[in-house]
Amino acid sequence: MTTCHSATRPDSRQFFQRALPGLQLVAVVLLTLLALQMDAPHSAEQLCRLRSAQLPEAEIRLSPPDGAHGQWKGALYLRHQSLLPITLGSFQGYGSKVWSIVGSSERGEYAIPFSAGLPTDSLETAVRVDAYLFPGLGAALYYGGHRSTDADLRLLRAAEGFWQVGAGCRARFVFGTDS
Repeated sequence: MTTCHSATRPDSRQFFQRALPGLQLVAVVLLTLLALQMDAPHSAEQLCRLRSAQLPEAEIRLSPPDGAHGQWKGALYLRHQSLLPITLGSFQGYGSKVWSIVGSSERGEYAIPFSAGLPTDSLETAVRVDAYLFPGLGAALYYGGHRSTDADLRLLRAAEGFWQVGAGCRARFVFGTDS
């Protein structure tokens, strides 16, 4: 004796046809939330902070790039006051890091990574970067008008020194290679 259950139980095609509008709504809501998260400003925890080894109240704060190979954008700060907007990135997303002043027509300068006091480009293997030198940063401040007070002069000296890699810097930024 066989019984037919098709009259009491819908087949899977009918089930999905009924459930599809609800699933589409859930997908739209999830995609909207994801898009809003991507457009949200970076929190303080997401900032990459590079602190001057000579003048601890001087800090470079950089927001991570929007894409995988974008530029880090931020500014040089002294005692929480933004002094100079800068970017840091690599040509085509790999290779040497280059910093530049936002909105400047001047060419960028190389950011030189160091590990334990040695330039990482001279080492055979990729190592964790613990500091950077930003050649020309002092000159950018000087010609930008930061040269009239003793605090400005201390900042100029610090700008040409080591900047220690701190909180919020992703592995891709602090290692000698992009791998």
